[in-house]
Amino acid sequence: MFNNFILLLLAVISADRVQSACTEKGWFGTSCQYRCHCTDDKCHTTTGECVNGSKCVRGWFGPSCQYQDLVTEYTFIPQPAVNKLTDSDDTTCDDNAKYSITLAWNIHYRISWIRIVYTASEPLKAINLTLGNDVCDTIATSVVDNTTTDTFCYMNGIYGSLTLMLSQAVVLCSVYVNGGRNVALRQTASQSSTYAVIGINYAYAGNAVDGDRSSNFDDRSCTHTDVNLPNPTWSVTFSSVNVVDRYILYNRANFSERLRGFKLVSYSTNHLPVFNYNEEGRDLPTYTVTSEGKEIMSVTITAVRILTLCEVEIYGDRKCAPGYFGLDCDKICHCKNTSETCMSITGGCLSGCLSGYYGQGCQMECPATKWGVDCLKDCSPLCLHSKMCDRTNGSCNDGCVAGYFGSMCNLECQEGYWGESCVNTCSTHCANAKACNRRNGTCEAGCSPGYLGDTCNTECDNLTFGLNCLENCSINCGGDGKCDIVSGYCLQGCKSKYGGHVCDKLKQESGTEPPVEIIIPVVLGAIIAVSVIGVFVIFKRRKKSNDTSVETPGKLQDCKQSLESSKLEGKKINYNHNLDSISYIITMEYLSLYSKSYIRLTRKRSND
Repeated sequence: MFNNFILLLLAVISADRVQSACTEKGWFGTSCQYRCHCTDDKCHTTTGECVNGSKCVRGWFGPSCQYQDLVTEYTFIPQPAVNKLTDSDDTTCDDNAKYSITLAWNIHYRISWIRIVYTASEPLKAINLTLGNDVCDTIATSVVDNTTTDTFCYMNGIYGSLTLMLSQAVVLCSVYVNGGRNVALRQTASQSSTYAVIGINYAYAGNAVDGDRSSNFDDRSCTHTDVNLPNPTWSVTFSSVNVVDRYILYNRANFSERLRGFKLVSYSTNHLPVFNYNEEGRDLPTYTVTSEGKEIMSVTITAVRILTLCEVEIYGDRKCAPGYFGLDCDKICHCKNTSETCMSITGGCLSGCLSGYYGQGCQMECPATKWGVDCLKDCSPLCLHSKMCDRTNGSCNDGCVAGYFGSMCNLECQEGYWGESCVNTCSTHCANAKACNRRNGTCEAGCSPGYLGDTCNTECDNLTFGLNCLENCSINCGGDGKCDIVSGYCLQGCKSKYGGHVCDKLKQESGTEPPVEIIIPVVLGAIIAVSVIGVFVIFKRRKKSNDTSVETPGKLQDCKQSLESSKLEGKKINYNHNLDSISYIITMEYLSLYSKSYIRLTRKRSND
C-alpha cells in the first residue's frame, strides 16, 4: 500500500510539472519547445491555444497557430479585389460570392492542405483543387465548423499556383495555405567547432534553433565556427521523424558571403541522404530551399570556410502513427469511420466526426446535454440529474426520472413497476396489485383490507381491521384485544362468556355437559340394545302364534270352544301388533335424541 501511495504522489507531482513546466513567456509545451504565435503571446502554456480573446498573429494559422500561412507571406494574387482574403481576419469578407479562386507564388512549394473560411447557408463539403496544371486526384475534405473547411491534397510535387473550385458559391473571408511548422525549433544542434575569443563565448550551435531571427551577431543569437578550420558543418537532429519540404536559412547581416556556396543534406533515420541542395554562390540575407516531402531525421549544412547561421527554420510536420495526430502525435483520431486514418496535422476526418465529438480535429466532446454526430441531438428530458447523457449514443448516464426506463428513458414503466428507472414493484397490498402510479407507486385503486397509506404498505394497527382499517376489533376479544387485520378474528380468543370467531356470541349457562366423545358411544350402545330387544320380542311372539295355528287345524271342537279360542287368538294377534309398534317408536325416539344431542354438542365445540 505504501508503494502505491508513493507512485500516486509521484504521478501527482509529475502531472503538476507537466501543467506548469513552461513558465517562459512566449513559449509553450511540456518542455517549452513551441513558440507562441497568439497575439500578445497569450497562449495556453501546455496546449498553445490562444486564450483571453487573443488570436493567431498574421502569417500563422491552424492548431495552436503553429502553421505558417503561405498566402499571407508569399502569395501574389492575380485578382486585386480579393485582398481581404489575406489579412488573417476572418471577419472581413469579399463582397461577392465566388465559385473559384486562384493563388500564385514566385517560388514553388509543396501544397499539403488549405483552410477556407466563408459565409454560406451550409458547410462546404466538396472542393476541387488544381495545383499548377495538375488536378489533385487524391483529395480529402474535412468540415471544421459551419464556416470553416479544410482540404487536403496528397500529391507530393511542388507548384507555383493553385486553383480552388467550390461546390457552391460562397462569400470568402479567408484562405490559408499550409507552409508547415518549424520542426527544428529547440531541437538538438551541433557544429564542428565553436568560435571563442576573449569576450565572445556565445556562438553556440543551439543559437540557430532558438526562435530568434536577429541577424545581428552581437545579439548573441547566431552561430560561429572556428575561423581556422575549413569545411565547417552545423547539424540538427530531430527527436522523431518529420516530413520536411522547406528550409529557410537566415544569414548574418555583415559577412553575408560566408554562406556563399553552402551545401545542405537531409538524412533518414538510417543516416542515408534523402535530399541534397547546393547553393549557387549568391549572397542573400535569407535562403529558401523547397523540396518534395521527405521523411527526415537530421539535416547538415556545410560551408566553405566559416559558417555563421543566425537561424535555421525547417518546415514540415511530424510523422504520426495511424490513428494519431497533433504536434506530439499524442491525440487520438475520432473519425466517424473508425477504420479511417485522420489527417495527421489537424485530426480532420473525411467521414466526419465520431458521434459525441465535434470541432477542429473532432477533439471537442459534446456538452453534457448533447450527443450524436456534431452534437446536434439533445439528451432526453427524462434523464435523471440535469438531463445528462452519453455523448456517443444518448443513453442516460444516471438512469431515468420516476416512471420511465430504457437506455434513453423513452419507455414508460410496465404495469406493476414504478419509480426511477422503474426498479420498484407495486405493493402486493394494492387492491389491484398491478395498478399503481408509475411515478410514485400510489395504489390508484386503493388498498386491500388490512392496509392503508398511498402505497398500501402500512398495516392496520392491531385494534382495527378491514377495508381502509375502518372497522374496530371486537371489544370481547381476549388478551390484549388484538384481532386479524383482514378478517377481524380475535387472535387470542374471547373474553369469558363469549364465543365465535369475532367473539360476538354469548355462551349458555346450562352447566357442564359430557363431552361428545363419551355421549356418542353411549347413545349408540343404547340404540343397539333396544333394537336387539325389540327384534327378539317380535320374533318370539310370531313364533308362538305360528305354533298355535298349527295345533288348531284338523281337531274337532265344539262350537263354544271354537268361538272362545277364536276370540282369545284375536286378542293375542292385537297384542303382538302393538308390541311391534312400541319397539319401533322407542327405536326412532332414541335416534332422534342422539341426532339432536350430536348436532348441539358439535356446534358448541365449534363456537368454543
